Amino acid sequence: MISACLVTLPGLEELAQEEVKNLAGAASVIKGSCVFFNTSASGVCRVAYRSQSAIRVLAIPSELDPSSLTELELSFKKTIDFGAFKNFIGKNFTFKVECERYGIHGYKSVEASACLGTILGSESGMEAVMDKPEIIFYLLVDSNKAVFGIDICGFDLSKRYYKVFPSPSSIRGPLAFAIRHFAGNGKLLLDPLCGSGEIIIEGLLRDSARPVRFYEREKLLISKIPVFSDFAMKVYLEKEKDINETIYAYDPHMPNVTAAKKNAKIAGVHKGIKFGRCALDWLDVKFKKGEVNAVATNTLRCDQKQLNRLFNQLSYICKDNAIVVVAGNEKLRESCNNNGFTINSLKSIGRKPIEVYLLSKQ
Repeated sequence: MISACLVTLPGLEELAQEEVKNLAGAASVIKGSCVFFNTSASGVCRVAYRSQSAIRVLAIPSELDPSSLTELELSFKKTIDFGAFKNFIGKNFTFKVECERYGIHGYKSVEASACLGTILGSESGMEAVMDKPEIIFYLLVDSNKAVFGIDICGFDLSKRYYKVFPSPSSIRGPLAFAIRHFAGNGKLLLDPLCGSGEIIIEGLLRDSARPVRFYEREKLLISKIPVFSDFAMKVYLEKEKDINETIYAYDPHMPNVTAAKKNAKIAGVHKGIKFGRCALDWLDVKFKKGEVNAVATNTLRCDQKQLNRLFNQLSYICKDNAIVVVAGNEKLRESCNNNGFTINSLKSIGRKPIEVYLLSKQ
């Protein structure tokens, strides 16, 4: 069994925990924005390769005291088993320590990276380099908590290779995945403001079991670290699934529709989506009354008039008890109330929180 940690956006910890259960079959513990778990090498590889909620995936994670640079250094020396790191990695790779820090501390991220990197190089015999390191060690300092481990992917997993054509309303991959996930598995799903398409794309990647890092295999460090490499190759060959849903990606602006279509093609899921330009006032022409089972969309750039038009149309085309998941702000409350929608719950997601409303039609 290998100890591991999935770092996610604040607010997505429970969703990340569910992913760990589904992908690795492992129970987990939430600490801050981290999900700690123990599983097999293949389970860790599957999480690293397919998780859509992850920002980083760490192996052999350790919790440290970040209250001061001195305490960080002392807890690092006391907690880290440098021999275990060296045995796990298998040989003397070059390395780099990357640090992300949130909150107020008496030191900078670069100081924390340099401090721990110096100790790690001295204790393990590995060479620290700034450019093109073979192994990445990652330190997350989040207020009064810190976690350190081997970054087994080697880069920020929230960035999506398929988002070559962004739009002004583009959102991060894990947030788009969450919005789609909360909408459930209806027979007919609509995104009426698809933007660059990430909400729909994330859902199809999940439902088809098509790895979100399909075209990034060569970059993943699990392909290079000996303890993972053989298991990673087997995980890479796992089969995809068929999609049974009918999915519509509409937008009032044709450049957004074009961008979404191109991004979906890059992601390899374009065949499962019906794209089209549709003004918000014309949704009732595209769909019959009560035809839509679920809606997942992003209204962050909508004004009150646009929200009123959107929810007026959704009240007609959505069936009773349809699930509507919307990234938005306080403006949409009035539109919901005036058109027969109830706010069931509200989730704040991210370091600069974005509110995601879970609604249902009454």
